[in-house]
Amino acid sequence: MHWVRADASDFGGNLPIARSGHTAVNVGKSKVVVFGGFADRRFLVDIFVFDVDNGIWFTPDCTGSGSDGQVGPAPRAFHIAVAIDCHMFIFGGRSGSKRLGDFWMLDTDIWQWSELTGFGDLPSPREFAAASSIGNRKIVMYGGWDGKKWLSDIYILDTISLEWTELSITGSAPPPRCGHTATMVEKRLLVFGGRGGGGPIMGDLWALKGLIEEENEMPGWTQLKLPGPSPSPRCGHSITSGGPYLLVFGGHGTGGWLSRYDIYHNDCIVLDRRWIRSRNAVRVTWAAAIAIFLLEYYQSGSTRISCMTSSFVGDKWVDEMFFGHPIRFNNIFRMTVPILMDLLQELSLNHNLQGSSSTMKREVLTITLYILSQNESIKCAMERFQHSSETISRYFSKVIQSLVSITVKIVKPENPSFASTPEQIASDPRYMPYFKVTIDFFM
Repeated sequence: MHWVRADASDFGGNLPIARSGHTAVNVGKSKVVVFGGFADRRFLVDIFVFDVDNGIWFTPDCTGSGSDGQVGPAPRAFHIAVAIDCHMFIFGGRSGSKRLGDFWMLDTDIWQWSELTGFGDLPSPREFAAASSIGNRKIVMYGGWDGKKWLSDIYILDTISLEWTELSITGSAPPPRCGHTATMVEKRLLVFGGRGGGGPIMGDLWALKGLIEEENEMPGWTQLKLPGPSPSPRCGHSITSGGPYLLVFGGHGTGGWLSRYDIYHNDCIVLDRRWIRSRNAVRVTWAAAIAIFLLEYYQSGSTRISCMTSSFVGDKWVDEMFFGHPIRFNNIFRMTVPILMDLLQELSLNHNLQGSSSTMKREVLTITLYILSQNESIKCAMERFQHSSETISRYFSKVIQSLVSITVKIVKPENPSFASTPEQIASDPRYMPYFKVTIDFFM
């Protein structure tokens, strides 16, 4: 493994300006999205996307709106950003002297920002926190700095329901910190480094278990005491996963944040996961010790194997239904092909129904109709269309929103104010108790 210095001539498009405190997340297999940061004494709000396949930088034209009418988030740095599927979620950060606690999502299929309103145990505004995705639905966030104190709280966000949950943990725990990294490795969250509550920069490594519901583990921290020379204490570093490697790079050490006495690191500590298959290393290093930790996990029989492997994927099945027997189509979707196509056109043109780069709008609509018409579960739709639960849930939610918006245009009661109850309902005891409650609720 060796470094190759990149030159501006190696890339096409407009390159982002130099900056710090930004985030860069890998979305899908071919996009890296850079957002925000700090440069020239100002906080940034721009987005640059690197197309890995074509070696081109570009700036997408984003749409959207927030609670105060802006298109997207306010300028910021030192926030968190996590990618799940085609979505980039951001939280917190700092803008000027203000710590932020707002929550946004960018849909990179249509480049649209949405300000999200979460509920539950809402985290306080903060900067310099660290976060990582748990599978394809949840995000875990740890620590940070709220302007007065260093934090050690742990929050889990369900990106489908938008519910925040603060994780309660007993026993030993890492000291409060900010500027650390938090990385999911299999079913453990690894937290390394950062600046502590008393000001020192730390080099300790902790593992958090109990984040996967299916495992039925009690949440708990374990400090990993690893053999061999470990990375020097640091904060502001990064950890990146690439192929078989987990790389710790850079950061700075003694002296505090951006003081004249800082030591900036240019080293790279590598975990080669292929070492799991061979322990013939000449000397045990910090990276090799983590490999042993992972080896013990793999030996527990928990190697993940992809289950969505059917070649008869959703769009092929939809094609078969559209061009097959009309009675079969009607039995599955409870409507004829012409009616479904008219509905698809109406939702697409007037009610913001969108597909994605990998899924046509027709399949997005049929996923929802399949669930509703057959009274099927998300798991059955996952198997039928060969998509993840997060993808099925997201498409289902999008179509429901479009269908709700179309009802305003189509469903027009004779008495919109519901000032009186129709005689047929008022005189029938089967309907009156239920419809009366519904009418009163909407009034």
